[in-house]
Amino acid sequence: MPKPPRRNKNFRPGSRSGSRVRGGKTIAVRDLLTKAGILSSAIAQHAVKQRSWLELLGLALPQNLSTHVTAASVQHGTLTVMADSPVWAARLRYALQEVMPAICQHDASVVKLAVRVSAQ
Repeated sequence: MPKPPRRNKNFRPGSRSGSRVRGGKTIAVRDLLTKAGILSSAIAQHAVKQRSWLELLGLALPQNLSTHVTAASVQHGTLTVMADSPVWAARLRYALQEVMPAICQHDASVVKLAVRVSAQ
């Protein structure tokens, strides 16, 4: 039985980089976000809320733990805290239970805590 012909691996039809613009018109990111209903003021408000949570956790948690918190946000009554490694995430889970009264005083809608490891 004869061998199949070798494939030409160097042949690349067209551009695969995604640099082509369909329709010849470039669309600004701001226009895409506005069309999707995402306003820059809403993004700015969310960033302010995240900073306030980071400040609160920085004051409420011990110094050695607070330096390993990378982000925090509240959605649907769950405070999600991001840690920089799995080891610190495990320690944060226990420490956050102790500072839950301070968290509830800051925002009464928080009923659940979640700790995740941030991608590096």
